[in-house]
Amino acid sequence: SEWPQWSLYVTSAYNLVAISMERYLATCQPVIHRNKLTPKRLKVLMVAVWLCGWLPEAHLVPISYQANDSCEASWPSPAVQAVSGVAIAVWEFVVPLVIMIFAYTKIILELYKCSKARVGDNNDAQNNMLSKANKNVTKTLFVMAVFFAICWEPTDVSYILFHSGLNDNSLDSVF
Repeated sequence: SEWPQWSLYVTSAYNLVAISMERYLATCQPVIHRNKLTPKRLKVLMVAVWLCGWLPEAHLVPISYQANDSCEASWPSPAVQAVSGVAIAVWEFVVPLVIMIFAYTKIILELYKCSKARVGDNNDAQNNMLSKANKNVTKTLFVMAVFFAICWEPTDVSYILFHSGLNDNSLDSVF
């Protein structure tokens, strides 16, 4: 089965989600971040991230079998295969992307609000620091969201096409 491979990919995506949400809490909800994000809760969060990657991909284990030195899948029906394909693509791609965009949008807005509130201050060093932080977060959002989308979108479109029966060769195609 390709379960370990895909589980690690999805775990990686949800690690990005966890990092994005931790940065969101640190920037936009600092009191909650300081009081609620204890080392014990961080460990639970990391276990949850790994479960987010491994459990949804576990559907591959019971449907997989070995045939001619390769791993094949046997779905109960085309409808189950199509629904599963869409659900997994949403879980792997849409949910993480939406959460990351939400988190970094809120961070950018918070940093922008803080920098605007300090415009009247005569502390240029602090204003420059906030401006640099805003630019860095904006760059991080852009790079992370764009590359996450570039890396996952082709795979998930191919996955949906294959599982919907619209492209029988999509798993072996160059795309």
